[in-house]
Amino acid sequence: MDGRPDLIIEVSGSPNALQQAIYLTGRESRIVVGSWYGEKEAVLNLGRTFHRNRVRIVSSQVSHINPALTGRWDKQRRLGLALSLLKEIPVSSLITDVVSFESAADANRKISSRPDETLQVILDCT
Repeated sequence: MDGRPDLIIEVSGSPNALQQAIYLTGRESRIVVGSWYGEKEAVLNLGRTFHRNRVRIVSSQVSHINPALTGRWDKQRRLGLALSLLKEIPVSSLITDVVSFESAADANRKISSRPDETLQVILDCT
């Protein structure tokens, strides 16, 4: 294969991120778009890359699920599972930098010039 992902989950609510997902997917891939766009319009380039790779875009609306599953997966059960899974995420390993407010400009320069070295930057305002 070409090393491109088979599935991208886009939950930022940013049309630019959705466009980037289209460019990044591999052939016959799927993009699941979370319902964070609200009333925002998303203008997308559905030209060559989208059609050539036969990309599928699927909507996901988090407050409703397939009626066939509602008997077992009510809102309370879904929330409980989501909260328990959040506890398993090693959040501290996702933070690459903690910087003081005074160093914010330096952190922004690092993000811009060396994005491969930064995953999550925390601004400490204490």
